[in-house]
Amino acid sequence: MKRNLELLRGILLEVEKSDGRSPLNGKQLAEITEADERTVNYHLKLLVEAGWIEALGEPHYASRTADSVPDLVLVSSLTNDGHNFVEAVGEPSRWKKFLAWAGDKVAGASLSTLAQLAMRFATGG
Repeated sequence: MKRNLELLRGILLEVEKSDGRSPLNGKQLAEITEADERTVNYHLKLLVEAGWIEALGEPHYASRTADSVPDLVLVSSLTNDGHNFVEAVGEPSRWKKFLAWAGDKVAGASLSTLAQLAMRFATGG
């Protein structure tokens, strides 16, 4: 499965909007982001692994598949790193400017590299 930066950003924005009292899951986020639930769960797993969102417990796997997509991830909140990324490029106009500024650097970049680029962009780097 390919990583979708637009979806990652969309998930982070939705988690930021939530009140934190009720955990979000892939099904809810799929409805909001208009992506399929399996793809959202894969991206939630990536965000948990990167330390950008807090999950309640471990992602649940009904069975392990070749691409290891969990069937349930409960998300409680953004981490500090998640907040930093949203603050740097959360606004649609800043996101477009960031993608133009970063160019080919974002293609295939790890989430930690993406975060570093976003922080450089936010600070005028």
